[in-house]
Amino acid sequence: MRTIALLTILLLVGCGGSVDESDNNHGYGYSYDFRGDSGLALRYSPSLLAEKPFPWMTLLEKEYLNVQECVGISAPPPMVIVVNDGDLKPYGGLYYPDPDLIVVEHSSLQLAFKHEVVHYLLHYGTGNLDPAHNSELFVRCSFAHP
Repeated sequence: MRTIALLTILLLVGCGGSVDESDNNHGYGYSYDFRGDSGLALRYSPSLLAEKPFPWMTLLEKEYLNVQECVGISAPPPMVIVVNDGDLKPYGGLYYPDPDLIVVEHSSLQLAFKHEVVHYLLHYGTGNLDPAHNSELFVRCSFAHP
């Protein structure tokens, strides 16, 4: 009986059961510095906050809405964390599903943010975040100007 219970627990953990990384938001936690009118939650690393106040909340919300319109999928905005340059090497940004989180480096913020929003919206709307970047939406919507 103990073996069956242990196997069941291992299966649940392996399939995203009750114990998974989402309990700590992929290692980043859930705190944020700002929440915009759209619901977008934004946090940046403590060193960025101490050195450079971040005035881009309104711009990121506008970019989010523009990408959402371009993709044609509406979704509540995810949490966004801006980290120091080099923290995500070799990437400028990452999207983590379940719970939805976008992490971007400061220097590539605007472009990486829009690219990761495309991943998020595709995942939200279709269930496929398109890790191979097959969708033409990455080019069309990541480079679109507001």
